[in-house]
Amino acid sequence: MPSTSATPDIIAANGCKTAYKSMKKKIKAGFLTVRAMVVLVLPLILISSCEKILDQPDDKKPAELRFEFAMGTHELSDDKFDKANKAVGKFSVESGFISVSNIEFDGRRQEGDDVYFISDFDEPLLIDLSGEFEDAGISFDIPQGIYTMIEVTLHIGTGEHPALRMQGEYRKNVHQSIPVLFNYGYPEQVRIRAKPGSSASNIVFTKEDSSTARVIVETESLFRLVNYGMIVQAETVEIDGKEMILINENTNTGLFNSISARMNNSFTVVIE
Repeated sequence: MPSTSATPDIIAANGCKTAYKSMKKKIKAGFLTVRAMVVLVLPLILISSCEKILDQPDDKKPAELRFEFAMGTHELSDDKFDKANKAVGKFSVESGFISVSNIEFDGRRQEGDDVYFISDFDEPLLIDLSGEFEDAGISFDIPQGIYTMIEVTLHIGTGEHPALRMQGEYRKNVHQSIPVLFNYGYPEQVRIRAKPGSSASNIVFTKEDSSTARVIVETESLFRLVNYGMIVQAETVEIDGKEMILINENTNTGLFNSISARMNNSFTVVIE
C-alpha cells in the first residue's frame, strides 16, 4: 500500500537508521583517530534524536487519511421511453475507470503550520469506479488539527493510461442496444475543494480516528451538456466486430468536447 507522510519528524526518523549505517562504515579497524572519535559520537546523537522523534507527544502524532473512489450513475431517455419495461429509448452510464498518477494535498489549519504534500506513486493507480466505494489502497499520515480549508488535486492520466473512461449503453429499441464508451486520453489535473462529511464547517483529524476521503465522479454533472438527441445522432464505429458509440478526441468530437468541458466541475471529495 502506498503511504506518504506529511510530518517531517517521521521522515527524519525513517532516515536515522540509514544515516547511522553510513557513518559506521567510515570507521576503519585499528585506526582510531580524532576523526574516527567524532564519527563515533555522531551516531549517539542521531540515536538520541530518533528516540525523541518516535517518542513524540500524542498531539504531535499523525492521523491516518485513506482514499476511496466511486462514481454516480446517469440516465437519459426520450419521450417514448417505456418506464415499465425500461427497454425503449434510453441512454445510461453505469461504470468506469480512472487512472491516478499523483495526489496533492493542501490544507490550512486553525492552529499550526499549513500542510502540503504530493504523493509519489511508483506506478499509476487504475481504479474501478463501478459499484460501491473502491478502496484505492492509498493512505497518508496527516498532522492532527482543525482544517478550515483542504484542496485535493488529482493528477489523472498518463501517456499509457487514459485519465478517465466511462462506459454505458444506448438502447435504441426493444431489440437493439449499442455500447457507449467515453475515453478521455489527456493527462489532467483536477483541483477539488474538500467538504466535511457532516454539517460542520471544518474538517478535523485526530490520531484516534482514521478518516476517509471519498472521491466521487459526478457522472450527471459530467454529462450535463449532453442531451438524448446527441446520442441518437452519434456516429458509430466497429470495434472487435461490434457496433459501438466511441466518444474521444477523434470520434464524435462534439460530444467529446461537451463532456470534457465539464471535467473540472464533476468531482467531489468528502472527508469524514
